[in-house]
Amino acid sequence: MQHRLLCAALGLAALFAPVAAGSAQLDGWEAEPFDAGTGCYVARFVEKNLMVGFHYMTEKREFRIALSSENWDALVADGDRQGKVELRLTTPGGLRTLSTKEGYAMPLGGGTEAVAAIWYAGEGETVRSALSTASAMTVTFDGDPVGTFPLQGASGAIDALMACVADLGKS
Repeated sequence: MQHRLLCAALGLAALFAPVAAGSAQLDGWEAEPFDAGTGCYVARFVEKNLMVGFHYMTEKREFRIALSSENWDALVADGDRQGKVELRLTTPGGLRTLSTKEGYAMPLGGGTEAVAAIWYAGEGETVRSALSTASAMTVTFDGDPVGTFPLQGASGAIDALMACVADLGKS
């Protein structure tokens, strides 16, 4: 159920589709393809009530990050909104900042709120590469802090995500 909420955070009908049976677990990250064959996602609770997910949608080569928490209550006081999402990643080489104007904050129901961001093609590859070495991620939405979150096992999660995508359509 929580994975479905995270998928819903991106607000796209394709993400509501049932998940295929071929899911895999890696360091607490669960990798799954979408039944529609449109992409894959990995997700994990990184803290109590905080889920982080990475999605890859094949048609537009979209890489997405979605975070959801029952503890947020001020991100969407005025309802859904689009804005700039900025990530500050703690990497072995120091802090790395990445941002996108295609970000969203939205309520998911039951007091849970979500933040999602989308990158395309080469920008998505850059974000995936940076996340693969990151140990923590600080997120802001339209300049307002969302929080700092641990990313243990992100490298394996990204690898599992892309392996899932590579396996799409193979039978």
